[in-house]
Amino acid sequence: MERQPTLETERLVLRPLAETDREALFGIASDPAVWEQHPIHDRWRRDVFDAFFDTCLASGGALAVLDRRDERMLGMTRFDRFDPDEGGVVEIGWTFLAPRCWGKGYNPEMKRAMLAHAFAHVALVEFRVGDTNYRSRNALEAIGATRTTRYELGRYQGKRVVHLVYEIDRESHQQGPLAFLYQLFLYFLLLPHELQFAPYTRLSESEVQSLQFLLSRHQIEWLHRP
Repeated sequence: MERQPTLETERLVLRPLAETDREALFGIASDPAVWEQHPIHDRWRRDVFDAFFDTCLASGGALAVLDRRDERMLGMTRFDRFDPDEGGVVEIGWTFLAPRCWGKGYNPEMKRAMLAHAFAHVALVEFRVGDTNYRSRNALEAIGATRTTRYELGRYQGKRVVHLVYEIDRESHQQGPLAFLYQLFLYFLLLPHELQFAPYTRLSESEVQSLQFLLSRHQIEWLHRP
């Protein structure tokens, strides 16, 4: 499996991480809000970030996330721990996005592309997330990942760190929320307002309320215009 592909979505380009991305990514990572729920909560510091970036660069699976329109840096993600045995498994994680991207569907859009790439080669995708990182845990559950009984223990600055293991398999992904959400998101949001391929569809009040609930469940900012 190629762990550093170039992937494109409606709004994003994911490409192999390069040394020249360091400063642009630190510009995002230097905001403490990015790490407030993360076990490594001080990754906004220059020395901590540089060590993290070096590890990602050496991993052979890190991807820079850019805005497709203007190539502005938005964040980073990574394919890791690839094992081809027994149908194959790979980990997706190490993700952070600029706060300006939060609540606008960028994470599920990115994960949809990564999962499509992964499931062309493996049967199972795993995710590891800090037990107190509720924002990331909610994001994983929103794309159809389920928590397993496995966990990993570590220590950081003398404190215990617990990483929970989530997973999603090929079959559940094909029938899961990302497949449906993509169609919904594209039809109601992207096409009328950004790509302008189709006339705007007027919704009833009850339809608007139902759609608002569904989109909020999947952490997508509501863009309905009456």
